[in-house]
Amino acid sequence: MSSSPYQVSIMSSMKMALSSVILARNVRNVSKPLMARAASGGIYIPPVYKPPKPWRLPPSPGPKKTRHWPTTLTEPPTHGSVHFGHSVGTLDPRMAPFLFGERLGHTIFDLDQTAVYLEAALNFIAHIAYRDGIIMFVSRNPATCLMIEDLAKEVGEFAHTRRWMTDILTSPLNTFGGMTRLPELLIFLNTLDN
Repeated sequence: MSSSPYQVSIMSSMKMALSSVILARNVRNVSKPLMARAASGGIYIPPVYKPPKPWRLPPSPGPKKTRHWPTTLTEPPTHGSVHFGHSVGTLDPRMAPFLFGERLGHTIFDLDQTAVYLEAALNFIAHIAYRDGIIMFVSRNPATCLMIEDLAKEVGEFAHTRRWMTDILTSPLNTFGGMTRLPELLIFLNTLDN
């Protein structure tokens, strides 16, 4: 059974986000086998493309207790077909500056701009994880829900892949009946139906 380009792009984005979480969690107690496993994503990626220099996160702007941890993206974004956007007819005009062009009726993202924003997003995730913040992965795509739950359990975070009440985040006092710590970061992996 082959995966669609959409599923491949979700999986590659999740692997990058989760490897950033694993690296940030283990930066204090450096465990070489765990760091190597986290950096590789636990899978073998064939050498298809070697970037001229590895992409690294910028130094941390936080207080002195925060350390810089290198994170290298191990596969090019074109490997997971993440450069393909939606069809041209559904294009929002605010998205136009971030597009490279179009091909066969589909938009193509400008990967130079995408890399900058992806590094900023990974840096943000790593800062939340390093400060022991709660991260929750949210998706209702039935094709990826088990994989998301397993990966979230592996990194010690939370996942919600089922249907949920709409006021669970907006009014937790009414829902839970007391003070409840909400997640500091929600990562939506499927934005069409969440």
